[in-house]
Amino acid sequence: MSPFIVTNFIQESAPGMAYQSGTAYTSPYVINDTAYDTVQEENIPAGELALHSGMQVEANDGKLGKLDELVLDPKSGEITHLLIREGYLWGKKDVAIPVSSVDYSDGKSIYLNIDKATVKELPAVPVKRP
Repeated sequence: MSPFIVTNFIQESAPGMAYQSGTAYTSPYVINDTAYDTVQEENIPAGELALHSGMQVEANDGKLGKLDELVLDPKSGEITHLLIREGYLWGKKDVAIPVSSVDYSDGKSIYLNIDKATVKELPAVPVKRP
């Protein structure tokens, strides 16, 4: 599902700007000599969390890896687990971390309320990828 993006239009108004004989005098902040700039941002409701693939996942005692996928409950559609890939080239395994282990997110990283040892004890999850 793609993120919900909101486009805001900001009107550029600087003192002393005028049009003379068809030529516009504009500020360097205006794109394509228009009087509006656009800013796009995610519309995340207050008190809600936004998670993206590739976000850094950190336990109490250090970095674990990056968020790979989210596991959803097929009946309710709620997120049940975060899926991260742990290990290196030949020893990689997918680990499902319960969403109840998420402490908070700052928009760039996801912080867990468990340590690395607890994550190591979690079983590997078989994931079929195309």
